[in-house]
Amino acid sequence: MLKNINELFKTFPIIAFMTIINVFICFSASWTMFNLVIACNYNKYIAYTMSIATVFIVHLYLILNHKIRDYIKQR
Repeated sequence: MLKNINELFKTFPIIAFMTIINVFICFSASWTMFNLVIACNYNKYIAYTMSIATVFIVHLYLILNHKIRDYIKQR
């Protein structure tokens, strides 16, 4: 039991750091997409929708990146 708690304390900072980095990457990409769409004189609701879609796409890419690479190597 104590060994599992020690392992948790070792891995928790890494998990927290990766989560913060992923959130930063997703929202910076989203903010960039939002500004680009607004600069093209589109409706702000279209810009909101595209920025939220960008968050989901970037997050899925970050989560599934290793699986995508493994799939490409198998082909």
